[in-house]
Amino acid sequence: MALLFRLHRVAVEHYGMSKAATLWSKQALAERRNAEERSVVQHQVASWRFKQSEDGIFSPTLPGAFLMAWLAVFPLAHIRRALRSKKRQQLYEKLPAAA
Repeated sequence: MALLFRLHRVAVEHYGMSKAATLWSKQALAERRNAEERSVVQHQVASWRFKQSEDGIFSPTLPGAFLMAWLAVFPLAHIRRALRSKKRQQLYEKLPAAA
């Protein structure tokens, strides 16, 4: 439990989150989630990774398919995973010692 609290404190300090809890209704949460999903999809369409058919179905474009395949190629996927792990380790090292 102490580790979870330390992680919370670091996240609050690092990301500037509010220390006051915010309670959302189920409807507000659903609307917020739908808005987030729409913005992600709109970004993917705007960046030419996906296109939307008249039926509303999203399919990858040629550049999008190339990019998705290239990021999964052997050394790149492993390098990206290692970099994420390194960032995680650096954040963990910034944690204050348990009191």
